[in-house]
Amino acid sequence: MINKKIWIMGLVLMFMFLPQQTYAMHIMEGFLPAGWCITWGALAIPFVLAGFFLSEELLESIPKH
Repeated sequence: MINKKIWIMGLVLMFMFLPQQTYAMHIMEGFLPAGWCITWGALAIPFVLAGFFLSEELLESIPKH
């Protein structure tokens, strides 16, 4: 019974990750208005700094051999 469930799960996962054609595109440079770039950049600064300082604390807390 367990072996059958594993096979079914494997088939489901296989079909879930089959390649599919997408129509995504990279946003070209100069396409977004400068105001949006500045706004989102300013909003990201606190998160980037928090990540930097938290990772620094985490690295310092790792015991060194």
